[in-house]
Amino acid sequence: MGLNSEIDINRDHQNHSSDISISVSQRKRRKEARPQEIIEAAFRIFSVHGYAAATMMQIAKEAGVAKGTLFLYFPTKEALFRAVIHAFSKQYRLNLEQISDQSEVSVEQCLQAVLLETARQLQDPKTTALIRLMLAEATTFPDLAATWHEEMTDKVWKAFDQLFLNTWGGSNNNIDLYRFVLTGPLISAMLYRMLFQHLPVAMPDLEQLAKQYTHILLSAMQNIQLSDTE
Repeated sequence: MGLNSEIDINRDHQNHSSDISISVSQRKRRKEARPQEIIEAAFRIFSVHGYAAATMMQIAKEAGVAKGTLFLYFPTKEALFRAVIHAFSKQYRLNLEQISDQSEVSVEQCLQAVLLETARQLQDPKTTALIRLMLAEATTFPDLAATWHEEMTDKVWKAFDQLFLNTWGGSNNNIDLYRFVLTGPLISAMLYRMLFQHLPVAMPDLEQLAKQYTHILLSAMQNIQLSDTE
């Protein structure tokens, strides 16, 4: 065997080893991404078919995995639905926490940031799809309502409560009412959009509503402070 042949063999061996390394790396990345891919597939199936009619087989097919693989990550449909809600609400909750941590911002800036972030979340088509599902099926499946409350409502309320205590110095006695005062108009506008989206009527812009509502709340707060000093 000549020198050139040995060089070619070594080069082929190196290329083959490199191909194996790339393949292993790709499989590793694919495996790490798989739970999120399954969650996204589950969201699409739940949105189209509803919770009751959706099957794990449909979700596995949508995600491009075997049914057995799906059960390795999520042993039940309930566990998968919980993962969907957790993933769906995670960024919103993180954004609220970041706003709360910005101690240098004014009350007006903080309030508007919170309302705008909430408006964007409520205007997201994924939010509309999940809330429509909850309204349709939560009474039939109380566990769905419990999951939504644990993974979404309760955690968001805690973020709001921390904002309230840190930024506006409220007391624990009025936190429950404050939550609904702050979010009520935005939720009402979102439901209006859901109910009448197919009619030729003007749809409320939630971000514009958030900005306008910020001024209304600040004005009310100033009036309360003035009345307290009199």
